[in-house]
Amino acid sequence: IQEKIYEQVILLAQQKDPSIDDIRAIAIDVVLEKDPILKLRVCKVSSGVSPCTAEVVFKNHRTGQVFRGIGYGDGPFSAFTDIACALLNLDVKILNYHDTVVGIGRDSQMQAYVESEIDGKSYTGRGVSTDIVLAGCRAFMKCINEFYRHHPERYSKEN
Repeated sequence: IQEKIYEQVILLAQQKDPSIDDIRAIAIDVVLEKDPILKLRVCKVSSGVSPCTAEVVFKNHRTGQVFRGIGYGDGPFSAFTDIACALLNLDVKILNYHDTVVGIGRDSQMQAYVESEIDGKSYTGRGVSTDIVLAGCRAFMKCINEFYRHHPERYSKEN
């Protein structure tokens, strides 16, 4: 855990001078994160134009399967969730989304909280990033991974 926290702080330090609030947010994020089944490898989103686009690459670390795609939505987070659900063949409803600033100042990190419903059950996730959209995408991925932990049959190579 300490090594993961250190790695994340070093990555953040390449972008800005981390505050104690930044380090605390990273530590909480790492401690709460369980070993992900599906990892987000690429996340490129556009905003300000309609429709917004999201290019994603996921890797399933249990099967080795790689998912790639481009999606569209009303906003960058919507584009991300739409393509993620299409690639993974999941029907996900976003029940709640909110974000908050970590620390003070223009270069603060953002935290996003997502509550989603998959197959009638609620899952929550929290993501941290200097990019608000990426924070939301990371939170959404935690919801997906929690679903897969409860339904291992859904991430097999056949799906």
